This record gives sequence, structure tokens and C-alpha cells, in this order.
Amino acid sequence: MNRNNLIYVSIIIIFAFVSYCSSLNYGFTNWDVPSLILENKRIQTFDLSMLKNIFTKPTGYDYLPLKELSYAIDYKIWQKNAYGYHLTNLILYLLMLIVVYYFSLLITGERTVSFFGLFLFALHPVHIEPVCWIAGRKDLLSGIFIFLSLHLFLKYFIEKDKKNSFLFYLLSLFFTILALMSKPISVLIPFYLVLLLFFKIGLSESDKKYPYKAIIPHFLLSIFAALLTVIVGIEKTTVKEWTMAKSIEAVVNYPLLLFWYAKKLFFPFNLSPLYDEADYSTLPPLSRILLFILFVAILCIILKKCDNFSKFFTSLFVVSFLPVSGVVPISISKADRYLFIPSFVLLCAAKFLFEYGEKEESVFSYKIDRNRKILSASIFFISLLFLLLSVKHSSIWRNSHSLWEYAASRYPEVSAIRNNLGNVYFEEGKFAKAKLEFLRAISLDEKNWKAHSNLGEIFKKEGNIDMAIKEFEKALSINDRNEVILTSLGNIYRKKGLVRESERLLRDALAYNEDYFPAYAGLAGTLVAQRRYDEAKKILKEAVRRGIADRRVDFMLNIIERESAKGDVIKK
Repeated sequence: MNRNNLIYVSIIIIFAFVSYCSSLNYGFTNWDVPSLILENKRIQTFDLSMLKNIFTKPTGYDYLPLKELSYAIDYKIWQKNAYGYHLTNLILYLLMLIVVYYFSLLITGERTVSFFGLFLFALHPVHIEPVCWIAGRKDLLSGIFIFLSLHLFLKYFIEKDKKNSFLFYLLSLFFTILALMSKPISVLIPFYLVLLLFFKIGLSESDKKYPYKAIIPHFLLSIFAALLTVIVGIEKTTVKEWTMAKSIEAVVNYPLLLFWYAKKLFFPFNLSPLYDEADYSTLPPLSRILLFILFVAILCIILKKCDNFSKFFTSLFVVSFLPVSGVVPISISKADRYLFIPSFVLLCAAKFLFEYGEKEESVFSYKIDRNRKILSASIFFISLLFLLLSVKHSSIWRNSHSLWEYAASRYPEVSAIRNNLGNVYFEEGKFAKAKLEFLRAISLDEKNWKAHSNLGEIFKKEGNIDMAIKEFEKALSINDRNEVILTSLGNIYRKKGLVRESERLLRDALAYNEDYFPAYAGLAGTLVAQRRYDEAKKILKEAVRRGIADRRVDFMLNIIERESAKGDVIKK
């Protein structure tokens, strides 16, 4: 490693560590982490069977085996100690910064620009979520692999030695695969590669035309991954109902979404884990169409008038949000973590500022030196401001309570935030406050099935079984493929004596998630209620065989044995 590069990278690593090291003292949050780690039996036994399950079955709501494998490794070392998971996130982020620095150096050829561009990137507050949120692991993994894939693809064209060149190409494909197994947003890799070749970023502009056919394998891999993501998303209900009209509307509204992200990038204030979803229906259709035409016109001017570097980064930013734009109807379109890769455009901002400071008007070298010093000091000041904002914002991720209290104070009208805050109160035993938050969540969004399900749990705790059933049935009418709702409703039906309905729902729960142990336990209870003891034992033993049973299983099997023995005595 070049000595200057080592110094630059070390400075960035030190400042980034200072910015994010407080996360090492944070705990788990209730936002996805329980299902990913604390209640995920698949990662808690590190063996060949676990590896097979991870690489052949979806991870919760998607197929991301590398993310789950990283959790399995963490669990093997740290068990349920949150410190270890946060440490892994921080290490991955620092590794990604090293990769990004060398990619920046490759495409700019300038250490100073790469250093200051990465300085802005490394300390930007929107990166707090991927680093401090343990479930943000997928962003960190995919970030490393995306930049490695792009870097090696360029090296494939730059390298003169054919053997080394082909090796770089194979490695680029390999890291593309790893990226696709880390996060679905990695399907954008081939689009980024097209932009690199089209604008000849990091390549000789005077050289021959670069063959786009080299990107075909990357496209095929991305298409396969995209189809797999959509199939799993439909099965797990993360992909909403799709119509051509909604997709066209999403395209027309796309400039407004880009503006929202640009505002968060350059003015990163009031960040939140969740936001109001994009609803542009209040704007007249004609206004939205005119804004779209204006956006296209501005984009055309940039692509015609600006240098290739600016064209590349403008195109990168525009392309990066297409997967979350609503063209394919996934659950949310606004999230800080979606800016993780696009925030790389800060490198372009740094390059533009330095080039502006060295324009021909600055005839004398001392003026150029002075301008560079002023610009360097300005970028350094902005980076320090980012650092302070990051340190302040990271504190909200200490635990679930601090996270959702903060989010509710900033965006009180977001149904999902109210529901998550209700979950915090429920876990703390503050059932009256939890009930109020679930009711607020439902009033803000009647289709919030999680809030209906959680309200059902409150009614069940209060002993109001009829109201609990009503809420669970509402939740099920909105999302009929959720194993948690099906299991909760199945268990209540059993208590009401509706054993046939109970069995049907619990078997449906297992059909949607065959690794969900509460459904096995509930079904065993329903079978015992029908005195089908052998079937109940078989169900529980299947859970044991799959490695998903918890410590209750032995107790339950003993009860079944006793009940079975009583039945035999009665028969005799």
C-alpha cells in the first residue's frame, strides 16, 4: 500500500470509528432483530444442516443467505450479546470505506479528491442506520461486494496481462453473486457497469470502444436474482398488488422521490427509521406531468453539457432508486438506508469543487494552492458537521424505546412507527399505553395488519377473547399468509373449542413457514385437544428434527405422554 494512501485511509478510518463507535454499547431493537437473530433457530446451530437451510430457503421475507450466514457466525461467537453484532457491523463498514477509497482512486486518479470525497461519504449521517441497526447488515455486505465488483470490472479492461485481466473479470462476477446474495438492490450492478463503460469512467477515452457484451453475465445474474426476490416477496406479501397504472404513476412521480432523497443527502436533518410513504395524489396530475417533463429536460441538459464524470454520477443517482420507486410495488419507498450506495455521489461534489478552484482564471499557482486549501478546509468543516450529526443521531439507536420514542416525536402520523412504539410498551408491560398506540396506528392506516394483530394480543391478555378474534380476523383479511397471525388465531379458536378451524389455521401457518415453532406447538395442542396424541408427538418431533424446537418441547411431550396414558386407562 502506498504510504500516502495508507495515511489517507487511516485518517478516514479513525474519524469513522469515532463517529460510530458508540454503537458498540447499544442493544438489540425490536425492529426485525427478534426474527433475524433472537428467535431465529436456524442460525443457532452451526452445522451442515444450518448451512443447507440458509442457502436453500428464504431468510424471513427475502432470500439473503449471506446476511443470515453472517448472523450465524456472530451467534456462534457472541450468542445473544448485542456488542458482537454491532462490532461486526462497524468492522464491515470500515472495510467498505477502504474498498470505496481505492475505487474512488481508480476512477479519479486523484488522491486528494478521493480522500475528501470519501471523508464526506464516511461521516454522512444517513449511514447511521446501516451501521447502528443490526438488521442493516445487508447494506454493509452488499456495499462491500458492489464496489469490489465495479472496481474489478474496470481492472478487467485496464489490465494488459490477459491472464490477470480474465481473473479480474471472474472475480467481478463472483462479487456480483455475493452482492446479490446480500441485498436485492445489488441488481443495479449491471446498470452501474453500463454507465461506467458508456461514460468511460476510469478508462481511456481515446481507446477503442469497450464491449458491452462483457456485462451480459452480470445482467443474467441480476435478472435471476430479481425474479427470485419478486417470487419470495409475493409469497411473503412484501410485494404489493401490481398494476400497469401504478407503475406508470410511479414513473411520473419519480422526480419527486429523487428530490426527497437529494434533500436528505445534502440536508441530513430529522432522519428517521420510517417515514410517511410517498403520496403525491394531492398534487394535480397535470402538475406532476409538467414536473416530470421539466426533470427530463434538466437531465438532458446535464447529459449534453457536463463532463463525463458529472454525467456518470447524475445517472448513478437517478438509476439507484428505481427498485424502490414503486415501479415494482415493494413495501416502502423512503428509507435512509436506500441512500447508502447513492451517497457515493459526494465524490463527484468533491471533484467538482476542486476543479472549480483550479479554473484557468486562477493563473498564478499561489491562487490555485490557496483555493485548494480553502476548499479542503470547507469540505473538512462539512465533514465534521456530518460527524457531529452522526454522533447525535446514532444515540437514538440505543434500544427500542429510544428509537421509537424519537421517531414518534418527529413523525407522529406514521402508522408503522406508532405500531412499533406500541410493541415497546407491550414488552415493557405497559399494556394500556401499548393499546393506545395500536389504536392510533390503526386510525392512521386501517390496513396495518401488524397493528390489528398486536391489538388482538392485547385483547387476549385482557381476557376479551371475542374482541381478540375480531382483530386477528381483520389482520388475516389484510394478510392471509402470515404465520404469526394464523398461529395466534388458531390458538384462540382452540380455546373457544373450535378445534377444526384451529387445526386448519395452524397447518396453514406451517405451510407458509415450516420453521415457525409456535405453529408446531399450537398444532400439537390442538391435536391433543382432539385426543390425537400420536399425531401431536409426531408434530413436535418434526420440530425437533428441524432444529427449531425450544426448551418447552420436552415439557410438552411429557404432558402428551401423561394425557395419552390417561386415555388408555379410560379405554380399558
